[in-house]
Formats: sequence, C-alpha cells, structure tokens
Amino acid sequence: MFTRVSTHYNENVTPEVQARLAALNREFYETFAEVFAETRPRPTRGVQRVLDRIPAGARVLEIGCGDGKVGRRLAARGVGYVGVDASAALIARA
Repeated sequence: MFTRVSTHYNENVTPEVQARLAALNREFYETFAEVFAETRPRPTRGVQRVLDRIPAGARVLEIGCGDGKVGRRLAARGVGYVGVDASAALIARA
C-alpha cells in the first residue's frame, strides 16, 4: 500500500492542510469502506458508457479502483485489468 500520494492543490493550500485532508480521506475510507461501497452498487451511466467502448483484449489500469466493481465487469468481458487504491479496506473488499 502507498503511504504517500502526490496531490496537487491550489497554491494557497498549505502543506499542513494538505496533510490533514489526506489523513481525513484515508480515515473516511478505512472507517466507512463497506458502507461506501454498498451505496454504489454499479457504475454510473457515464462510466458505463466508457466501459462499453473498451474492447475485449484491451488492458486497463484503474487508479482509485475502490472495491473493484469496474474491474469485475471488465474481466467478465475479457479485458485485462489491474486496479490500485489507497484504501486497504476497499482493496480487501475487491
């Protein structure tokens, strides 16, 4: 698992605020991974339109894959897939 994620903020956001935002994000997903994933039972229509355009045999790297719903759909269609997420709880669910 990655311990540091590079994020670009508005130049006025201090490093201390950036670190706190990253910590809050990690804490949220580690605490609410199950509930969060259950509230998103399937990809949105926009995401589904993109997925429909990916041909069988393609290879996809998804950054921020969450619990792997997109990956399961792609793999079922013969698309090579690797998903990466900073949340250990969501990866475990995937």
